This record gives sequence, structure tokens and C-alpha cells, in this order.
Amino acid sequence: MAAKKAQTPKEEKVAKGNDAKNLLTNPLFKECFQALEERFTSTWQTSQPGDSEKREAAYHQLNALNMIKAEFESMITSGKLAQNQN
Repeated sequence: MAAKKAQTPKEEKVAKGNDAKNLLTNPLFKECFQALEERFTSTWQTSQPGDSEKREAAYHQLNALNMIKAEFESMITSGKLAQNQN
């Protein structure tokens, strides 16, 4: 098995950006994210008025999901910027 060639920081950013894009456009990954988003939103919407803990938990779960997505999108942008550098 051949040793993997070390990547430059630019190549690494481009590769991570491509990997992130592949994940975010993967149908199964998209389905999973959508199902979780719907579940967390439904939990929040159907919670009883006195169940603030349940609403807060759903809020934090939805927020974490959005943060994950935003991090992938940031990696995609960084990869594109790195690719366009000379």
C-alpha cells in the first residue's frame, strides 16, 4: 500500500470543501437532516404550554443541527476560496 502524499494547506481546504459539498448534497444525508429538522420543529410546536424543558431541548437540538450545516457550508466556501487562489 502506497503512502498517502502530504497535502498542502490549500489542497487540504479544497479537499475538505469538496467532501463537505458531497455530504450536503448526498440524498441520504439530506433526508436525515430534513427528518431531524422536522422532528425537532414538531416537538417544539406540539409541546404543552408548561413544558418549557421540552421546547428548550428541541430548540437546542435544532440549533445544533443548524450549526453543523453552517460548518459544512463554511468548509465549502473555504474550499472554493482556496481553489481560486493562485
